[in-house]
Amino acid sequence: MTSNQDNIITTLRDRRSIEAEIRLLTQAHGELDLRTRARHIARQGNQVLPTLLTMLGTNDPQMRGGLGQVAAALQADGAPVVEALAALAQDTRQPDQVRITAITILERFLGQTPDETLYATLSDPRAIMLSSVREMLIAAQQSEYVYIEYVQQLETQPLEVVLDLINSLDAIEPEERLVLLRLLAQDSRDVVAAQAVHALSRIRRPAAITTLRHLLPTVSVASRALVERSLRKLTLAGVSAEPAPSPGRGWRALVSGIDGDGYRAVWFVAPAPAPVISLYKPGEVTFLGALLSDANGVRLSFANASMPAVRIPAPHLAGTFCELLIPRSEQPLRLLEAPFDYGRSLVAAAVQANYEQQTPIPHEFRLLNPLIWQFGEPGSPPPDLPPLAADLAIANLRQQSRALLDHRAFSSWFTHSEAAYDLAERLLDNRRPAFPTVDMLLQELVTREFSATSFIVYRRRLLGMVPWLALAGDLAAAALARHLAASLQPPADLTHAFLLELARAGVERAMSNLRAGFDLRSVAF
Repeated sequence: MTSNQDNIITTLRDRRSIEAEIRLLTQAHGELDLRTRARHIARQGNQVLPTLLTMLGTNDPQMRGGLGQVAAALQADGAPVVEALAALAQDTRQPDQVRITAITILERFLGQTPDETLYATLSDPRAIMLSSVREMLIAAQQSEYVYIEYVQQLETQPLEVVLDLINSLDAIEPEERLVLLRLLAQDSRDVVAAQAVHALSRIRRPAAITTLRHLLPTVSVASRALVERSLRKLTLAGVSAEPAPSPGRGWRALVSGIDGDGYRAVWFVAPAPAPVISLYKPGEVTFLGALLSDANGVRLSFANASMPAVRIPAPHLAGTFCELLIPRSEQPLRLLEAPFDYGRSLVAAAVQANYEQQTPIPHEFRLLNPLIWQFGEPGSPPPDLPPLAADLAIANLRQQSRALLDHRAFSSWFTHSEAAYDLAERLLDNRRPAFPTVDMLLQELVTREFSATSFIVYRRRLLGMVPWLALAGDLAAAALARHLAASLQPPADLTHAFLLELARAGVERAMSNLRAGFDLRSVAF
């Protein structure tokens, strides 16, 4: 056998091995595992790119996602993957599916913006879309993660392509369209959401009513009116569904306070077993967690296998706390055992912040939220609060602010900046002159670090802490937080005592760190 024949055989063997590994990407356990496997594949030599190009005809959205991760890893290693994919996308002799996959990878994974006129050169875009949907639905029977992958790929397509797809879904069996349409109805683009709601209203099945009900707490204000109209339309057409159930015994909400950056965790735990929609274990979600930002809404969502490596705490009495150690976190997560509807109301409000700030709702949450919305819309009346305690009622705002910020629930509320460390270093210098005073220096820090917007931010955060503190039984702290929130009224006054105390707390924390030899200026700012 000649050396040339040996090389051909070796090349074929390498390509088959690489192709087998790429196909196994569909079995990856989550995004991190997928990227790790893709990087390993990309380092297997110069046959990876040719092998990848031969696999672009796939209809499997998970496979396309895996190919995209391999392409991204190849790009990072300097391979000419962009040029190769662009050539295939422009080649009208190639099958439509190959070209669509090439376009998707270029846009979503490689940061390229293909010419939108490429779609007009496809031979039968509608047939390709429907074929892609049917393949996705088959794959989703094994893992509903496929829905997320498919929607993410749709988001890279031109708007008219997405709208055409929604209209084409009428050719798919009614029950099989529901999950995809529900995900699209939560799209941050109003026109996409509206089109998906209209498509749901054309499905005259009880399951369509249930799906629309699930959407009520999680769509934008504009889309909500369309959802309500669609529900009335189906009812008038004689379609009915069972009323939403009430949450049974054992449904739990675990809620953290708002931290110094405006984030809080909300965990929902279902009584096991609970046969509801699942991202990782079809039919078996017992946990849904969300990270909420007071400004930008739902930022992260996870469930069952995707949750951090921590144990869900055993049930506690309402109003009591449990603490959990979180990987790569210096502080334990302190969660309040709270009413189920209180947690749901927090998430419903956060979703509206997503729409207001035009920050997309995480895909996992869009898929999994029927776990908490299956019971209808939340209702959580605010607890009654007593007036301020007598000693705090006569105190000035500076004393009141210090009393609240010294509370354990506010331990992360402080100014965290390079300027705070600079001031801490200055105050630790024994040669520092007595003038200007510490308060004058703190005021300089406040003027530098805060603005008129800070009044709005901290008023919102304080009000967000009021019911949480009250549900924890700390009515005095709840009343104090409410009182200080009321004091943060426009016009903004940057000499406000609460801002000065935030600065004081930050400088004292920086001084403590510097004394211990920790100067975070080199790593945190």
